[in-house]
Amino acid sequence: SAVLTVTSVSPAEPILGVTLTFTLGTQGCSATTDINGKATCVITLNQIPGSYTVAASFAGNGLFLASSTSTPFTITREETTLTYTGDTVIPNGGTAHLSGILTEDDLTPIAGRMVTFTLGTATPQICSGTTDATGTAECVISPVAQPLGPGVVSADFAGDAFYLPSSATAQTLIFA
Repeated sequence: SAVLTVTSVSPAEPILGVTLTFTLGTQGCSATTDINGKATCVITLNQIPGSYTVAASFAGNGLFLASSTSTPFTITREETTLTYTGDTVIPNGGTAHLSGILTEDDLTPIAGRMVTFTLGTATPQICSGTTDATGTAECVISPVAQPLGPGVVSADFAGDAFYLPSSATAQTLIFA
């Protein structure tokens, strides 16, 4: 949002009914000023995180000169949460169904991201899956070749240009 006023009078007077154009990196929107000279529009960010400039400009008209302002703006990577949802009691020599759910803000599923699963630590077995529309990634390890007894399984999302990394672990029981 921005407020457009006539500053040659005191106090400054708002300018009603003119269009302000906003830009942020490669995106933009326009809005008309209200009775207070304020214009507001929404930009849903889809750019790679980094440093940008947000600008508001008025092109001018027959009554008023053009005007613009800008300020630095930083887009940061979104936090993620990865929850392990796969098997935890696993037959040695059998099949382990490993799965996890990747979300943004513990709520919104994140699709199209690679999650790597690691079963065991001494002789780890690894598989990967890509998250679907529900944020779920799945893969299968068969045959399971782990020491009998308690163990661990981990799920890891390495992060990317838009999202921060996250991981999850769960205790397993490998049985004969």
